This record gives sequence, structure tokens and C-alpha cells, in this order.
Amino acid sequence: LYNRNHFLELMDTAAERAVTAGQIASLAYIRLDRYASLLAETGLAGIDLLLTDLANLLRAHFAGSAQLARFGDDVFSALLIGQSAEQSQHSLQELLKKVEGHLFDVNGRTLQTTLSIGVAGLNEKTPRAQDVVDRAHRCADELASGNALKLFNPADELAAAASRGSTLAQPGRRPLDGRRLKPRQDQTGHHQNGCGDPGRGDGRHWRLHLRLREGLFVPDQ
Repeated sequence: LYNRNHFLELMDTAAERAVTAGQIASLAYIRLDRYASLLAETGLAGIDLLLTDLANLLRAHFAGSAQLARFGDDVFSALLIGQSAEQSQHSLQELLKKVEGHLFDVNGRTLQTTLSIGVAGLNEKTPRAQDVVDRAHRCADELASGNALKLFNPADELAAAASRGSTLAQPGRRPLDGRRLKPRQDQTGHHQNGCGDPGRGDGRHWRLHLRLREGLFVPDQ
């Protein structure tokens, strides 16, 4: 399997081809469930054996149809050229079933585990390869119960962006709207040297008050 750095180079190439040549692809971010508990149970040597067995299972499953990498301690990645995220879904669901039913032999002990897989596509609108990795990563993170697959949905990203922007509409942070302001002027005094010339002012000082209409909040001073 490739290492992370080389895999990211492959992703950059795939993203460029998607934009310049219209060659679609998809990224599967494949994370081992219960990694921390498995590590505590088997130790470093044991978890390495389990991951090696899992790597062999991935190779057999994809059978050369994907570029595979050990992306992190508990993460593998698969770049599937010529397949959209939707087209890769069936194969990845089959992978979930295979791993769920697989018996991992670790130093004479039989263990079982599952995967969480996030998937994101590369196409002519792909901004950057790293954006695709981040999208697939987030999808995997959202699978709290594990043993599941989630495809990136652009609508989710728009909703997240809207949610981040909504903090501006919280009490104390809402932008001021001129239609909700009611101005009032109060005379505060008279300038001793005022000459009453309209072009130069009439010599009086004024204070402008902005009173908020109902339903609008402003930050505490």
C-alpha cells in the first residue's frame, strides 16, 4: 500500500485530470472502528497484525481497481478512478459486509471489527484534492455508530456554512437594519461663537440617538 504523502500526490493528479480532462474519480476514507479499544486489547504488535490482515482484505476486495494507501494509524484510503461516489457505493457496501463478517486472527485470538467509510467525488468542479479528502473525512466522522457508509452531499456543506454564518443572527450579534432604527435628535447646548449662518451651522450642538425598534438586539457596551 502507498503511504499518505504519495497518495496525496495521486489525489492531486486525479483532481487535475478531473478538471482538465473530465475524468471522474472518488475517494473512500476507510476508518477502522473501535481502534483505541482494539489497541488496548491487543497491544501495538497485535494491532499491526490486524491492520495487515485488513490491508490484505482491501487488496483482495478492490483487486487492482483502486489506488490504496495506509493513510493514518486507523485509516486506509482508496482512490477509485473512473467511478463517481455513487458508482462506488455498492462495492463499498460489500466491503463493509466482508469486514463485519471477517475473523481476524491476532496471536491466536479471534477478533472482529467494522469500518466507517466516508466517500467524496472528484469532478470538473473539484476545487482542490485536499478539499475532497476533508469531505470524505467529515463523512466518516459523522458515522458515530460505525459499520456504515456516508457519501458527501454538497447540501450538507451548504447547511454547515449557513449554520456557521447564523452566529451573526444571534442576540448581541445581529447586523443593524436601517428599517429598524428610529432616529431622534436632542439639542445639548449652544456654541458661543455660532453665527446662525445655515452654511456654517447655527451654533447649536446636537446629539443623535438611535432607538431600536422591537425585535432587534445590539451588543452590550
